[in-house]
Amino acid sequence: MGQLGTKIPSASSRAVSPGGSECPSNGAPRTPATLPPAVSVRGLTKSYHAGITGCSARVEALRGIDLDVHPGECLGLLGPPAAGKSTFLLCLAGMLRPDAGSVAWFGRSADVGGRPPGIAYVPHRAVHFAFMTVREVLDYHTMLREIPVDDRQGAVDEALESSGLAAAALAPVSALPRSFAPRLCLAQALVGRPRMLLLDETLSGLDPVTRRELSVVLRALSTSGVTLIIAAPELDVLEPLAHRVAIIVEGRISTVVDAALLRRSRSLELRVATPALARRIFGSRVAEVAWDRHLLRLPLEGTTPEAILARCQSSGIRVETSRVVMTESSATSDQDRNDPWARD
Repeated sequence: MGQLGTKIPSASSRAVSPGGSECPSNGAPRTPATLPPAVSVRGLTKSYHAGITGCSARVEALRGIDLDVHPGECLGLLGPPAAGKSTFLLCLAGMLRPDAGSVAWFGRSADVGGRPPGIAYVPHRAVHFAFMTVREVLDYHTMLREIPVDDRQGAVDEALESSGLAAAALAPVSALPRSFAPRLCLAQALVGRPRMLLLDETLSGLDPVTRRELSVVLRALSTSGVTLIIAAPELDVLEPLAHRVAIIVEGRISTVVDAALLRRSRSLELRVATPALARRIFGSRVAEVAWDRHLLRLPLEGTTPEAILARCQSSGIRVETSRVVMTESSATSDQDRNDPWARD
């Protein structure tokens, strides 16, 4: 079938979402103060029956969430399994009714007229008929979303190009590699030309190449004004995309922080066989752990763990173990930030 490319949707080919705006060069959305939030949540709670016959006990999935997301923003929702991420996104998508609290989309509450159009939930796994071709799956979704007949072919073509599935348009879904599933999930959402995408661990568990290509597509969508909320259990998935990260634990938002702060507070801890060579290659970026000369730390500001490990391999540095750790400070010089190897 060959290697599929990824086409970045241009701003001219996509209408900017209501309330959306272009992003400045630093990636943060530029939102006029007069515009309402893309989504505003107050006091959201949701519980489920415990599932035991004859027992009235309930499990609290959401325990009073307050959150505002700006138009055109990419918000990361970071939390461990069973933290409430999926339940929260399903409530935002209007697919679950919360027990209490309120949700408003672009200034319109559910009490006024329900969820407005243009909000797409993107699951971890695609829902489709395996005997269909990729194009037939997307054609079917244009009917489900009540897209006018004259606009359907254009919507499908745009979704195929944006998701990198144009070369596989006539292939049966059952013949696609497993790594293409998130592309199909995204393409199904894009046929409706959404103004808000809710991605429920869609980028988790992917190979680095696929994740990077989908991140390029999502970054372009955010730049064009589409609001993104991306749930993931690990920060590495959110790092290339998120402007802010909301940390959810046991059904509560514990904190919302600028993603850049999280990036600056992380380091890659390496145990190397040749620490002298590593210090010579990485220079002042290396922070030694005093009690073990073979254990080194390199700040991740402006780079990625993959880039550092690749530099180690190309320089002949044997890495015995590696892990990402949180650090109190990772200040680096301007010269270090501009090192060519430190760029992804």
